Amino acid sequence: MKKKKISKYFKDEKLSLFEKDKTWLLINNTKEIIWIIGKRLDDRFKVNEKTKNILNIILNKKKIKNFYIKNEK
Repeated sequence: MKKKKISKYFKDEKLSLFEKDKTWLLINNTKEIIWIIGKRLDDRFKVNEKTKNILNIILNKKKIKNFYIKNEK
């Protein structure tokens, strides 16, 4: 599986600076990108026959404001 840098992905998708700035990322505790929200999900985190747990995330763009959640143990 080949990894692609986020900057390369943005360039390939021809996202403007404004679009890049407004793009949200979902990352795990080891700072791996799980989901470029609204764009692409990393294959390593997709549901398959070996999946044991599923986290369902629903975003309502009308209610979202800038926020940052940091959970470090």
